[in-house]
Amino acid sequence: MMRAIAIGRMQLGILDGDPRRICFDGVEVLRRVSYPVRDPGWGTHATETLSEEVTEGPDRVTYTHRFQGRGGLFAGTFRAEVSATAEGAVLRLSLELTAPAPVPGNRAGFTLLHPLR
Repeated sequence: MMRAIAIGRMQLGILDGDPRRICFDGVEVLRRVSYPVRDPGWGTHATETLSEEVTEGPDRVTYTHRFQGRGGLFAGTFRAEVSATAEGAVLRLSLELTAPAPVPGNRAGFTLLHPLR
């Protein structure tokens, strides 16, 4: 089930650990933000959620998703923070990945899906 977040002029949903349908003044500006860790064949390493937390304040909402790769291959913390500003709102995204040993892979980081319109 998608969790709705609205601060200032920005609205978004969180589903399966990813921000989705990110809107500013009701206009979708990003469809989805994900943060895959790609394996050597450009597939996506499987992950499992360890915890999810939403911290709400009067002018700020922070979503934190802690996860790990299958078998403890790596661990990660993703944060999405929405803050109200005089101009509307700001969305800040961060991702931390740690691994006890080298991880076979091609890339790790953000993937942004843009709406068709």
